[in-house]
Amino acid sequence: ENQLNSKLFQEKINKLESLDQVLVEDHGYVSEYYGKWHIPDRLYHHREGGPSLAVQFNDYDYEDDSFMFAPTAWSKKLRNYMKYFNKKGEISKSLQHGQQEDTYSKYPYTPIRLDSRFGKSTGFNIKELSSFDMSQSSVMGNFTLDNKYTASYFNNDVALRSLNRLAEQEKPFLLTISYHHPHPPYMAPYKYLDYYWERKDDLYVPPTVDEPLDKRTNYHMTKEQRDLKQRGYCDKGLVREWTAVYYALIEELDDLIGTILDRLEELDLSDNTLVVFTSDHGEMLGAHCRRGKSMFFEDSARVPLFMKFPGKIPSITIEEPVSHLDIFSTILDYVDASSSDQSDGHSLRRFIDGTTNNEKFDEAIAVSEWDYREPLDKHHLTRSLDRRPNFMIRHGDFKLFIHKKATSDHPDELIDLANDPFERRNLIWANAKDPISHSLIGKAEHLRYLLLAWMDRVQSKTSNDYYSNPLYNVHEGEGDMTEILERQYWPALDLWVGDTSLVFSKAKEVKSNVFVQHQWLAVGRRTPGVLELSKLSIIGRDSGMFRLDKTNVRVPSAPYAMVNVRVTFEHSVKPQLLEMADATIRIDNNVGDPIEVKLFFPSNLEPATANSPTKPTTQRSKLPSKSPTPYPTIPASNSINGLGMFFPTVNPSDSITPSPMTTHLQLSRSPSNLPTLYPTTSKPTALPSMPPSELPTQFPTRVATSDPTYSPSNKPTESPTESPTEALTEALTEALTEA
Repeated sequence: ENQLNSKLFQEKINKLESLDQVLVEDHGYVSEYYGKWHIPDRLYHHREGGPSLAVQFNDYDYEDDSFMFAPTAWSKKLRNYMKYFNKKGEISKSLQHGQQEDTYSKYPYTPIRLDSRFGKSTGFNIKELSSFDMSQSSVMGNFTLDNKYTASYFNNDVALRSLNRLAEQEKPFLLTISYHHPHPPYMAPYKYLDYYWERKDDLYVPPTVDEPLDKRTNYHMTKEQRDLKQRGYCDKGLVREWTAVYYALIEELDDLIGTILDRLEELDLSDNTLVVFTSDHGEMLGAHCRRGKSMFFEDSARVPLFMKFPGKIPSITIEEPVSHLDIFSTILDYVDASSSDQSDGHSLRRFIDGTTNNEKFDEAIAVSEWDYREPLDKHHLTRSLDRRPNFMIRHGDFKLFIHKKATSDHPDELIDLANDPFERRNLIWANAKDPISHSLIGKAEHLRYLLLAWMDRVQSKTSNDYYSNPLYNVHEGEGDMTEILERQYWPALDLWVGDTSLVFSKAKEVKSNVFVQHQWLAVGRRTPGVLELSKLSIIGRDSGMFRLDKTNVRVPSAPYAMVNVRVTFEHSVKPQLLEMADATIRIDNNVGDPIEVKLFFPSNLEPATANSPTKPTTQRSKLPSKSPTPYPTIPASNSINGLGMFFPTVNPSDSITPSPMTTHLQLSRSPSNLPTLYPTTSKPTALPSMPPSELPTQFPTRVATSDPTYSPSNKPTESPTESPTEALTEALTEALTEA
């Protein structure tokens, strides 16, 4: 029993390998990492431990103009950078009336109304507030120093300096840039905030802002919901102010990433560098009157994923949901290092190259996992598994949130994003007035079994038992797979079918003019008894284009019966080019009447009408322009605080590819003229001082400055040309709003 925590945590940590370790030790790379580090410190070092570093540098000394390794948090590094410029007299910690100290950088900012210190006296001690109001998420506003002193700018500047030096050595390199923003505390510099603040009343906010979650969802927590409502998170006007800050931080990051891409071009590295851009989580940003992450709603769980590798990754968009878990394998695949891949994931090349056809299993799924318990002592963990759902699985437009404790009386959730893009309705809520349809129960069962199959594949690949061993439930279950299999929140059926129709749209050319695609049909029984499918057949004019891998099956209840039927399309023409299909699977069974499942080509699908429910396509606000080319805005549901990674390799198509959770993204960029080094004569800027009672319902349209030549009429004008990476932002915006 004293070894409980060792098995649960330390032994797992000891088995981990980082990309840095694999590429440095096995393939001769040099690795550097700048920014947030959210993994165990032992992964800085070589696998065997000891002082040898896999990450050679992770910090920079501005005074000595030298790189170093320092095992300290990024926030401490940031404060050291700012301390240097403070000593030089370029920035000051002086607070003007009504300003507060940013809890991250420790420098001044002006709060907006959702900030817990809005209206408080200057320099109010945040520790006098409740734990809720002290959190990073309660700190948001205008960072009053110049934009060249933000956390993102420092991070980017150090990375650019690193890139210059790495380009001069002969070894391939791995450079990770892990930006903090956009992330709490939300501190947006005036350079980016002024535009969005002036137009905040036109900004998009989710329609669910004033619709707090209720008992139909796992995330209905009375006290937390009450706290959020009392503090204004259900107020669309206040959320628009927050959104202005959030958008400004995204645009800042967009500009900075443009300088990285430009520098790769200048150094002649672009053609043999794999660029990966993603994020660790999203932001609720007022949706369902919530903030933060830790939820399976799209606003929180869905993030961007770009990949760019000229000559190896084509310019395409991947529509299937994919997972962060697969990025490790994908990177190793594209830099010819798959021999070192011991991860739980699988390379996404199968989607990128179009080589997947679902031959062995249904590959188009994504899984998110959240076990929020932490060690309290040698025998106990914080919290209980019963509080929130622990797994989310996405397949097509359907999502299932499910507990990994069979006896939990909290609801599981089934959401249909095609008809409910804002995730308002739990389709399997047990206390609904109308009975749950058999087709929805079938879909929930289908997703359950897809999750179980995924767990089994993950365990099989790495020979672990994390999902089957009761040890890892810590006295709250008999293993994740057992608990999920036995759980029955929704009604049990004598016979369920996972899909009422199957669509064939992406066939693989297996040989000249022979196109093949596989789909999987799940059929099962959750009540005691035998499942017997006495005859499976395909009927209709086009039945000859399809075949089944089973024509009959009998499964004893043990205790739950389920069978997967592989349905194969094979033809000399791609399915997307064919006319409407006339083909139906007929399932004769021992429970009731025959069941029919329609087989479709894309031409069978009717286009959405004006009254059809659709995913949100108006998230991008149509804001008035402040220059001939307007700044695009980014949908509120897609946070991009995260990683930029750069991998030079030996082989040289502009592109970007897959994204977790069916985000549809491509990348383009334009040259950037942003400064990359700090001018020694720059002066701090700040918003004008105002008494607390006058703090902003509207930020002023000018900045205060010590420059005697400044006046509103000679404020630096914005270039009428395209902003440095506006094309990147435009592509990101179009793609995310479509998704």
